[in-house]
Amino acid sequence: VVMSQDPDRNPDERQRKAELRERRARAGQGRLKTFIMGSLDSLLQQVGENIGQRYELEEATINKLRQTVRESVENQLNQEKDKGGISDMRRIAGIARDGGMQMLEMLFSQPNCRAALAKHLNGKQFQDYLDFTKARGQRGQRVVNRQLTALIDQQLSLTSNQRKKIEQMLVIKTSDGWPSMDTLTMTSKEAINLVYQNHTGQIDEIFSQKQSEIWQRLVTP
Repeated sequence: VVMSQDPDRNPDERQRKAELRERRARAGQGRLKTFIMGSLDSLLQQVGENIGQRYELEEATINKLRQTVRESVENQLNQEKDKGGISDMRRIAGIARDGGMQMLEMLFSQPNCRAALAKHLNGKQFQDYLDFTKARGQRGQRVVNRQLTALIDQQLSLTSNQRKKIEQMLVIKTSDGWPSMDTLTMTSKEAINLVYQNHTGQIDEIFSQKQSEIWQRLVTP
C-alpha cells in the first residue's frame, strides 16, 4: 500500500507556500501604499495652495515643501513594508480613505513630517499653521456633532437641553478624531447606529423613558 505524503510535511511544499504568502502580502502592501500616496498627493495639493496663499510663498518653495513631506511619508511606508507592517499600513490607509483633517492630523503627528514642514516655514509660520489647522478641525468636528445630534433629533424629538447635552457628549467622545466628515451624508438610522456603537453609556441618561424605548428599537443589535 502506497501512503500519500502529507504536503505540509514536504519541505519543498512548505517553502512554496511560504513564498506564495510572502508574495501576496507584499502585493497587498504595494496596493495600500499606492492608495495612500495617491490620497496624500491630493491632500498636499490643497495644503500647498493654502500655505502658499496664507504666507505668500513662491511656487518653487511650495513644490519643495510638498516633495519633502511626500518623501518623508514614502520613506515611512517603505520602512513599514520592509518590516511587514501590514496592520499599520491598513490603519494609515483607513485614515487616507477618510481624508481631510484626519489625514492632515496624522501627518502633523509624525515627527518627520513636522520636520519637513519646518524646513520651509519659519517658526512663527509653522506654529500659526498648526494652530490654524487645529482650529479648522475643531470647527469641522462641531459641524459633525451638530449633524449627528440633528439626525437623532429627527427620530426622538429632543428638547433643546437634550440636544446640548448630546453635542457636549459627542465632543468628549470624538476628541480623538471620531467620527469623520462622512457623517454629513449619513441617514438618521446610520447616525443612531454609529453613536450607539461608540458611546460609553452617557447618552442613555439623557433620554426620557419613552425616548429610550424608541432608541432601543432603532439600534441594530
